[in-house]
Amino acid sequence: MNNNKSKAMRRLSNALNANDMDSAKKIIETDVKRHLPKYEYYFYLGLVTEDYKEKLKYYDKAIKANPDYADAYINRGLVKNELNDFEGSIKDYDKAIELDPRCSLAYNNRGYTKHRKGDYEGALKDYN
Repeated sequence: MNNNKSKAMRRLSNALNANDMDSAKKIIETDVKRHLPKYEYYFYLGLVTEDYKEKLKYYDKAIKANPDYADAYINRGLVKNELNDFEGSIKDYDKAIELDPRCSLAYNNRGYTKHRKGDYEGALKDYN
C-alpha cells in the first residue's frame, strides 16, 4: 500500500475507532474513493451508513464490483440478520465461508443467525 493509501486507512481507522461516523464518511468520500478499489469504497460506505436498506445497497455494489470479497458478504449477512432475513443472511455467510473456509467470523455469525431462527443444532456446529 502506498503512503497515501496508508494515511487514508489510518485516518479512517482512527475515525471509526472514535465512533466519529461523520468524519469517517468524509474520509471515505475523499481519500478512500481516490486511493482504494471501488469495492472497498462501497464496503466502507456501507459500514458507516445507519439505514439498513442503504447498507444493503452499498454491500450489493461492493459484491458486484468484486464477487470474491468475503468481508462484504459477512457484513451484508449481518444486515440481513438484523432485518430478520435469516435465510439470506445464512446464504451470505455460506458464500463468505466458500471464499475463505478458515474465516471464523463467518462461522460465528452464521451460528448466531441459525440460533436466532431456532436451529440450535446448526448453530452449535458452526460455533464448534
